[in-house]
Amino acid sequence: KLRLDLSQFRDLEAFAQFGSELDPETQKALTRGQRLVELLKQKEREPLPVADQVASVYSGTGGYLDRIKVERVGEFLADLRVRLHSEQAELLKRIEDTGKLEDEDEKALGAAIADFVDDFGADFDEHGEPVEAGESDRVKSEAGRQAPARTAVAEAADDKEATPA
Repeated sequence: KLRLDLSQFRDLEAFAQFGSELDPETQKALTRGQRLVELLKQKEREPLPVADQVASVYSGTGGYLDRIKVERVGEFLADLRVRLHSEQAELLKRIEDTGKLEDEDEKALGAAIADFVDDFGADFDEHGEPVEAGESDRVKSEAGRQAPARTAVAEAADDKEATPA
């Protein structure tokens, strides 16, 4: 599914360069493609575990990232991984151990991601319309996101190091 979505995105992206007006469906497909490209980015020499990759790709191909601004996808995915490791460790272990996403696990992963979208603070509603301030259950304020703060991943790593073995 990811390969097909990215292929369609590249075709639409090339087509969009020649046209000025795009219908809403084409614009939606282009924006989803941009999010998919963002979710594939990883730090050099820091590959993600398979289960984390599955969760990231599922959040994009399942449409969960459609509610997040493209420029916030990296932050969203980093925070999602922290949440999943703290609250869905057994689910991630099953995915890692089997290398598969069984139906039951897919439903659990989808529910966990959907809950996290609400907690993280969606930028768009289910129809792609911008969410007005105060309409969502934003955990992070716009000002807080723009401040040069430590990421949840860095804080989790510090917590892990501070915990006595």
